[in-house]
Amino acid sequence: MVILIDGTPAAQPTDLRYEWLTVSGALVRQFTLKYDYLSQGDAETLFSRACKPDGCALSLVDPATGQNQSLSVKAVEAVLPVLNEIAGSLSYAGASLVLREAPTIP
Repeated sequence: MVILIDGTPAAQPTDLRYEWLTVSGALVRQFTLKYDYLSQGDAETLFSRACKPDGCALSLVDPATGQNQSLSVKAVEAVLPVLNEIAGSLSYAGASLVLREAPTIP
């Protein structure tokens, strides 16, 4: 599955889940991306784009419908534990990112 964040391909998650939530009376989707391993470059690309204060654009294929989806989302949780450091380069294990769709106001 190809996942784009602000038009840039993101590392493929080990696990991708989404759920529907009610936020301020609006029905929105929340996506959880989990990674068993991320290189420093992949982590920088993913988290720098996804964790911007104004949010980002998430594009992916909806697993329920098979249709391409492009949504405005904001990071609500980001976990990036360091696994290893070798010669100044970091790698990460057990990383996760939770992105919530921005509610549309009618």
